[in-house]
Order: sequence, then C-alpha cells, then structure tokens
Amino acid sequence: DAGVPPDDMCERNLDCDDGLFCNGAERCAPANSSADERGCVVAEAPCLQGQTCIEASLSCRTTCSETEDADDDGHRAMVCGGDDCDDSDSGRFPGNTEVCDVDDRDEDCDPSTYGFRDLDGDGVGDAACCNAGTDGEPNCGRDCDDAAPGVSPTGTEVCDGLDNDCDGTLDEGVFATFYRDADGDGFGDPTVPVAHACTEAHSDALNGFDCDDTDDTVRPGAAELCDGVDNNCDGLFERDLDHDGHLDPSSVCAGGTAPLDDCNDFRADTYAGAPELCDRVDNDCDGRIDERVDADATCSTNQVDAGFCISGSCEVALCEAGAGDCNNNALDGCETDLSSNSLHCGSCGTACPLGETCTAGLCAVPTATSLSVGEGHACVVTSSGAIGCWGENSDGQLGAGTSEMRAYASHSSRFGESSAVAVSAATTCAVATDGRVFCDGSSLYGARGVSVAANYAVVTEVLGLTQAQSIRGGSRSFCATREDGGVWCWGWGPALFDSRVPVQITSGASSLDVGWDSLCGYGGPVSGVWCLGSDVFGQLGNNDPLPLCTWREPTLPVSGEDPCSSTPLAVDPSHAHPLVAVGESFACSTDGQSIACWGDNSDGQGLVTPPSVIEQPLALGLQPPGSPALTALSAGRDHVCALRADGSVVCWGANDQGQLGRGTTGSYGGVGSANSPARFASIDAGGDTTCAIDEVGQPWCWGRNAQGQLGDRTTDSRDIPTAVTGFDTARAPVRGAPCAVLRSGALRCWGDGDPTASPVTETDQNHQVTSGARHTCALRGDGEVWCWGWNEFGQLGNESIANGVFPASRVTLPPTTSLSANANTTCAVLTSGEVRCWGQNRNGQLGLDTTITAGGVPTGIAGLDDALSVSVGDTHVCALRRTGGVVCWGAGGAGQLGNGLGADSLTPVAVSSLSDVVQVEAGHDVSCARRVGGSVYCWGTGTNGQLGAGANRTFSPTPIQVRDVRNATALHLVSQTACIVDDLAEVYCWGHNVAGQAGADAFTTERLFLAARVPGVLATRIGGSPSTTCAVGLDDAVRCWGDSYDGDAGVVITVCNSTCTPGGGCSATCPAPPTVVRGL
Repeated sequence: DAGVPPDDMCERNLDCDDGLFCNGAERCAPANSSADERGCVVAEAPCLQGQTCIEASLSCRTTCSETEDADDDGHRAMVCGGDDCDDSDSGRFPGNTEVCDVDDRDEDCDPSTYGFRDLDGDGVGDAACCNAGTDGEPNCGRDCDDAAPGVSPTGTEVCDGLDNDCDGTLDEGVFATFYRDADGDGFGDPTVPVAHACTEAHSDALNGFDCDDTDDTVRPGAAELCDGVDNNCDGLFERDLDHDGHLDPSSVCAGGTAPLDDCNDFRADTYAGAPELCDRVDNDCDGRIDERVDADATCSTNQVDAGFCISGSCEVALCEAGAGDCNNNALDGCETDLSSNSLHCGSCGTACPLGETCTAGLCAVPTATSLSVGEGHACVVTSSGAIGCWGENSDGQLGAGTSEMRAYASHSSRFGESSAVAVSAATTCAVATDGRVFCDGSSLYGARGVSVAANYAVVTEVLGLTQAQSIRGGSRSFCATREDGGVWCWGWGPALFDSRVPVQITSGASSLDVGWDSLCGYGGPVSGVWCLGSDVFGQLGNNDPLPLCTWREPTLPVSGEDPCSSTPLAVDPSHAHPLVAVGESFACSTDGQSIACWGDNSDGQGLVTPPSVIEQPLALGLQPPGSPALTALSAGRDHVCALRADGSVVCWGANDQGQLGRGTTGSYGGVGSANSPARFASIDAGGDTTCAIDEVGQPWCWGRNAQGQLGDRTTDSRDIPTAVTGFDTARAPVRGAPCAVLRSGALRCWGDGDPTASPVTETDQNHQVTSGARHTCALRGDGEVWCWGWNEFGQLGNESIANGVFPASRVTLPPTTSLSANANTTCAVLTSGEVRCWGQNRNGQLGLDTTITAGGVPTGIAGLDDALSVSVGDTHVCALRRTGGVVCWGAGGAGQLGNGLGADSLTPVAVSSLSDVVQVEAGHDVSCARRVGGSVYCWGTGTNGQLGAGANRTFSPTPIQVRDVRNATALHLVSQTACIVDDLAEVYCWGHNVAGQAGADAFTTERLFLAARVPGVLATRIGGSPSTTCAVGLDDAVRCWGDSYDGDAGVVITVCNSTCTPGGGCSATCPAPPTVVRGL
C-alpha cells in the first residue's frame, strides 16, 4: 500500500489510498463507525452491477450479456452498440441537458462541456456558467443579470436603475425625459416634461400618467372613492370595476355620471341594454338568462341559417345553402364550402371517392384509365392519377394502410399521383408521374423492390429505378419498362429470377408480360416474340433442349431443377405477333387476326383439345372469319381473354369460376364472347378473374370472387361481367322509393323484380330525389325541379291533370333548395324561404283556403316565407322554419298537426312547444321532429307504435318525446315507420313492422312501440319506402330491409307473411333482413 504504517492514524484521503482503482477510492474518516484502526473507511466499488472493472485503463466496462444499460439512464453502453459515453454515471447520456458546473462534466456526451444557460432569452449566456477552457483558464458566460432580458454586454444603457451593458455602473451617460411629480405620488404631470441626466438627483417621475399632480390620492391604481373625483385616472368618477360605463345599482355613489344599472360589475359585457349572449349569463340585466330570441341571434353567424343557444353554448341547427358545419364547432359557424370540398361534397361527410374532385356540390364521376388484376385483388389508375383497389388485403396490398378485405373499389391513399399500376399475388406497385415506382403490400420474395423483407408501415420506393413508363406484375414479381426501353425486373419465380432489387433483363421490347415462372415479350434484341424463365411445360415456345436451372423457394424448404433460360429465346419466328400474354405456365400471342399459344394446355388455354402440352406454337385463325381484330390480350392462371376492335371481349380456357364471362361455369372449347352489352376499352386477367374497363371508364369484373376481387360488395363468383362498385357511391337513399342518389348526382333504382340497382335516366346532377305513391321528383344542382310518373292529381307540377305516365318535365319554379313528395302531393322550398305545393288537395295539403285542386300549378303557402325544409305526409304537410319552429297544415283529425286541437287546418298552424328543431318528417297521421341535441319528438296517432313512447301512448295531439332515442343525427319517417341514425352510426326504428321495415322479425313482431336497434347496420343516411327501409353504411354500401317480394330490399324473397284484417282482406309481405343492394 501507499498509505501510512498501520500504527499511525490517517490525516488525509491519500493516507488511505491503496493505489487500486477497481476497489474504489478509500477515504480518511476516523470518526466514522466503520473506520479501521488507521481511521480509513473502505471504498465503494466504482462500477455498477453488470459492469466489469478494468484496472489497466481505470475504467468500467458494461457486460452486455448481463445488461446493456448499467446506470439505468435509458441509453445502452457504447460497447453494447449504444450511445452512452459513461454507463457508470446516470447523469451522462446523449440528449441530457448540459448544466453550469465547475467540474467540466460532459452531461450530454457531445463532448462539449460548456453548460449554456440563458434564462432571459437575450442570446447571452449566464456569467455564472463557467467551465475549464482549452488553455486551462475558465470559460464563462457574459450576462451579468440573466434574469433581466435587457441586461447583457451588448445591451444599451437606459434609465431604469439597472446595469444594462454589464460594465459595472448604472445608468451612466443617459439622458431621459421625466415628468414633474409635485405631489410626490410617483406619477408625473404629463403636461410638464423635464429632461436631465438619469444619474442626476431629482424628484421627478419617469411616467406621466397623473391626472391631478396636486393631490397624492389621485393617481393610476388608486382606490376609487365616492367623492365625485376620478381617483384612479380611468376617466370615470365612480366605482366601475369592469370599466363598462355602468355602476352597480347597490353602489352608495349615487349622483355620478354613470348609470346605476350594472348587475355584474365584474363583467364588461353585462349591464342594462347589453346584447344577450349565449353564455349562461344575464348579459342585459333583465332577470332572464340566454333568452331565446336574443341569444339565438348571436349564434347565427358565418353562413348559419338557424343557430340556437342551448345550455350556454351555441348549436348550429341549419346552414345556408352550400355551407356546412362539418367540424361540429359552432364557434366558426358553417365553415365548410360544400360546393367544392371533396371531403364534404354537397353535405358533411360525403367524401368523393378515389380522390376525385367536387364541383357544384357533386362529385365528378371517377373514370378508370388502366387496370391490373392479380390472384385476389385488382387496382386501377383513374383519370385524376389516383390509385383505387379492391379485394384481398391481408398484406396491405390495397394501399390503404389497413389489412381488411374490401369488396369494393376505394382510394388507395398511400399512393400519390400515378400513371400506371400493376399487381402481383400480394403486392401492388405504381409508377408515379415522375417515373419512380412505389410498392405496398407483401415484401416477401422481393416483390417490393427493396433489399430487406419487412412489414413496412408506408409505401416503399423500388430501389434504383427511375424513368419508368409502364409496369407488369407476375405472381411474385414485377417488370418495368423505362423511357430508354430497358426492362428491369425484381421479385421471384422458379427458374425465372430471384432478386430483391431491380435487375435489367432486356431492352427495346414493345410488348411485355410476366407469368408465374416465365416472361415473354416482343421486339428488342430478339426479333419477334421471345420468352425466358422456366420451360417445364414448354412455355418458352422454343422446342429446343435447355439446360437445367437450380432454384430454391425463398421462404420454404423447397427447391428444384427446371429446364430454363435466363436470356430471351426466340419463339417460333413464323409467328411475329406483337401482342403477348403470359399465364401461369403458358403464353399466347396475336397479330390481331390469328392466335398462337404454347405451354400448358390442361384447360384448353392453348385452343386445342386438352390435356396436352404445346411445345411448338400453333397459330389458329379467329372463328368465324371476318371477326373484329383483337386489340389487346391478357392471360390469367389458365384462361385468356382478348379485346376486339368493336369493344367486345372473347375468352377461352378454364371456366370453373365463370372467368370466361359466358353466363355459366361450364367447360368450353375454343374462343367465345363474354356476355355483356358494354363496349370495353381495355382488359386484364389474373388468377381466375377477368376485369375490363368500358368506354366510359367503368370497370367490370367476372370470375372468382372469394376475396372480393370482383368489387361488387360480395364474395360470390360471377359468370358475366359485373360492374365494380365504389366509383360512384350512394349519397342518400330516396324517401318513398327503393332508390339512391349517388355522389355524382346520378339516380339508381331497384325492385319490380330486379334487386340490382340500375340507372334512371330521367334526370342527372340530382341533389335530392323524393317519391310519392306513383310519381318522382328531383331537385337538381342548378336549383331546378323535374318530375315524372303519374299525374292524375297534377302531382308533376306541369300545370295539367291527366291520367297516365309522363316523362320528366321541368316544374316552373324559382330556384329551389328543398323538396318532398308523398302520396299524390309535392312541395318545394324556394331559396327565398317560400313554400309552394302542387298535386292532390283533398285534405288541404296545398295550403289554400279550399280543398279544390289547383290543376297542377305550384301554389304558395300563405304566411310562410321563412321555411328551411318541408315534408309531405299522406294527407298533411309540415315545414321547418328558420326560427327552429314547425308549422303543419292539412288533415289533423289524428293530431298530426301538433297544435293540440286534433282538427284539420287549411292554413299552417304552429306545432306546440317546439323551438329548436333541425329536421321535421310527416307520415301517415303522424309527424316527428329531430331537435338540437339529438332528441326526437312525435305527435299524432300511435296505434302501430309510431309515436315511440310505449304501448300506452297511442295518441298525442302535441309533441311527446320518443323513448330510448339519444343523439340522433338523421331522422326518417314514411307512412307509419320511423328510424333514426345516432352519433354512433347505429340505426333505431319504431312503428309499423308488418314487413320487417322497422328491422324486427316481421313473423313475430308487427309493431314496435319503443325504438329498437336494427342489428348489424351502421349508417350515415337513412330513407326508404313505406314497407322497405334503406340506409347508406359507413362503407358507402346501401343496405335495405323489409318487404322484398319484388326485390325492393336488394333480394327477391319468396317466403312471405300473410296479414288479414276484419273487413279489409288479406295481404302478404315478404320480409328481408338487412341486405346489401348490388350495383351501388
């Protein structure tokens, strides 16, 4: 030891030091109870648990197998691959705050040790922060007062009693303007300025805010006294704490200049005559809080048509035309322009599909320009450059950031603007407009073109590939053609290639296609058609012996040897066909007139009798002679489809899934036409599925559909071309008929024996469509109203009455904002707020002072010029006013007018006790209203449960609340059935259920007296006809339930329920559960 002899007592730590590092630094502490006979205390080891001490370097090294963070500061030691520069000290790690200390300690491992502190934010470090410099001298900050922002060596000396420039003297050499302070209260007379040196002795004040320099009780901040003097220099002569110019009536300071009418002297917005605000305060001091008329007025801002004050907060009830409160924040009113916002097009939450634009409140119909079909999913490029996909999504190949299957087309949000798209079995790749290629989905087999296989949370760029123009996908591989003609491929196929990053295969090909294990093209270094890859089934079409290639499956212990070629081999040169298609183990080519195929022919895909392998291409002419030329060719797993010049499609090969589109799944020999009236512009096949884009840009698919790859919202295979849904989805179901208005404004209807939605061509650009008993009217985006159907009561509004069905004609009306029809009557709300009605008037529905018909001429409703919406019932009409009130007219014997009288009225009468309504609906002898906050009230008859208030409430001439309904966001009432959608998107219905239209089992429950949830339905909009209810779901699908004998619920039902009434005979309904309507 280097210490003192054992018989001597230590005097300093050095006396106890044994010269070793790893056992710690001993210290001299004779008074310590644990000291030895020399007064030395045993040291604590310098290294932490999980560290090894190294005596030679006087250091601690973390043992990574035991711990990678010995000091538990959240950073791994450097020797373990981390960034902690001292794993023995928990106060040293990257990112730690460097502090001011004299030990020159590097707290943040950077390795600078100067702890910079600047509390006042003036950019100059605190002078208290000193560290050792490189020369051994202290390196310190220069701010002499780091708590004062104006004090630093670069500061300018001002007259404030501070050393602003840190030179050790105060206020030196500064002249300032002072103000004479004659009364010595610290505030000077603003009319008597005095200039002198700041350090000169004086009794003046730096501020000149004294309003009376002769009285030291008068100054800013002084207490206001009842002495007729402005003691605090605020311009008021009495106590006015909130400075609103009004005094508390209880003030003893009577006779002052301010009125004694302030009921809250702590709020400047509260005094007699102040505007009443929506804030739970009596602003105008009249003893009432948030009285409706005044407080509501403060809520009607920023394009708000009707705003209400509820519980001290503004609620937007209705917005002006073309505006919406889509963020549900009343503070900014109706902030959204519904005419151009693609996320809220025409109404809040109505998003335009596939990244398309919104114009005049209608979504531009998206059109597909190209497509690619894989084994379980398909994708298109739209005219706007968006990518839309549908089908299998377990690997995220739909590009939406999810893994749920989607059986309808939807915007692939993770891809940007693109010019081409291709799919493989579980991956999607798109060519961006700048020529780069991006992929999403599975990265196994190298299909994403990145060097590492991983679960990527974003799309990834294919490494090193630029200037791409086109792309094709195989089963687990892709090939892209660059602007310079080079063909670059990546991914895997047995004996084809195995590369996670692109490798150049060839160049100059004018046609190219990729299969499971082979690749074929036309042109380039090899004249005519060429192929490379595996030749197990003769799919290279060369008929020459080829060497064996050894291959290994990258993810499984599977390997093999196949005859193959890694370079392009010419196919029989006698077939110079420029169009090439490659299937799983075969290929075909065409020059537009003849077809040549080679390789596997087990399903007749080679156009000869199976089974056989075609090693030498066999050219066959099209049958019958003179058929239109083939302009495109595509192959799936075991079938081929070709596009003809006249837009028709012909197919051949396997048909077990209906992939030939001929209307059956039977086997066929030779070429046959797909069964579709559409004219197609492009085609692609993959797996057991075929898809084509028609001449207007609508995709159609047929064949296998187990993963939803047909995009028709089902998983049922189709043997004829079926339209892909999701490109123009439903905006809202039509009230009164099995129809829906699409986002583009188009109208689709179903029923009459056909459960699939089909176009209605009477009008387009529809914002709203409504149907009566036998007529339909549409409100177009330009404000015009068109009607068609029966007209025996003048319900078409064409100023005539005639039996028979009439085509669509325009109703002569000023610009219109809302429309409603029922039975044989129609009403419209004009932009001015006026209501005009036409059609049947037997019960006074037209608001005239008579029940005589008006001859089909729209007539105004007297005294009603502030309407926001209107709803026509079977025999009465109700309108919502801008004030939030409701008026009704027509038949009233069942209490449906809501004024408590239970009598008819030829003119509008106010519904009792309603002042905050946002939606009103009229049905058969019943009316309902949705109020601010989401409660629903109904009035009229309730014998079938339509009041929703229980079995004991079957009549009410005034509104009563529907039980078990909260937070309703949409209301639907037609005939005797009512439904709502709540804020959780759940649907609840009550009332008549004989056909299951209320969502309950019609065989056991004919009426619902209380609202019950419709199981399995989540919706945003709701509508329907008297016996069938329909809703637009969160997935944009339309689901209907109720009577569906004719397919009104999207399916034809033959199991029916017979209902008989005494003296009324019997009727049958055929209830269907919630069913997705095809074609939407």
